[in-house]
Amino acid sequence: MGKDGRENIQALVCSFLSGGFTLDHGVIHYAESALGIGDEIDLLAMLNTGAAREKGLLGLIISPSTELRLKLELHIPPEGLEHGFINATAAMMLKCVPIIKVSFGERIPTSIETKETDMREFLAKLQLDWPVPTVKPHFLKNPDSLERCLRGRLAWRKYRAPVTPEKENFFMSILKILEKDHSRDLMFRTQALEETVKLFGEDRYNREADELLSKKIAVLRNKQGNKQQFEELASQYSMELLMSRRITAPPVDSEETGRMLARLIYIRNLIAG
Repeated sequence: MGKDGRENIQALVCSFLSGGFTLDHGVIHYAESALGIGDEIDLLAMLNTGAAREKGLLGLIISPSTELRLKLELHIPPEGLEHGFINATAAMMLKCVPIIKVSFGERIPTSIETKETDMREFLAKLQLDWPVPTVKPHFLKNPDSLERCLRGRLAWRKYRAPVTPEKENFFMSILKILEKDHSRDLMFRTQALEETVKLFGEDRYNREADELLSKKIAVLRNKQGNKQQFEELASQYSMELLMSRRITAPPVDSEETGRMLARLIYIRNLIAG
């Protein structure tokens, strides 16, 4: 894709995610100079060098494409940004994604006007039914809620109540899309989600998850010889964590963010052997 084609990409959704990791100015400059269109980037490696910085922004967009892949757009607003965060679940979903655009000098809006027809078309591209039970009014009032839901954020904020069949079906549909596009890295995504749940969850659940983490890593590593069995296990476990009724999302400070990042990198290295 040439420069003009890249500039003409129309995003259906664009958002600034809150809570989690920060990116620094130099990291994005590096990405612009070292990576081109279609190149893949290890998002956590970027986050490792840019954690706990005040400036910088990672803008995530979903681009209309036949493959329905999550795309990555890097952007620096002219004045910088004090709180340009991305949460751990988003990092888990986007560990390796194609870069479609790197831009400087203009601010991306935090939300966009979305008509009901546009939202219906967008959901159709994701193979989700319209209307989405229990969430349609909220999405129409606040369109960027949909993208946060797609990144698991809404699972913490909006869905702390007991799970209903409608909610379960909705998240199952999202999980299937993510698995289809990112199955090559399903093992790491499973562990990253596990760590996210543990770090954002209740204290009692943290202790339970810590014990479960060691057992699950051992099981997953033993399953590597059989890809199908492993993917079934990882998929099942991801959904169990995502649908846990004890998941909460308290604010995180820079120290906790650093601990979370270190934990995720540790888990990645442990799984890699």
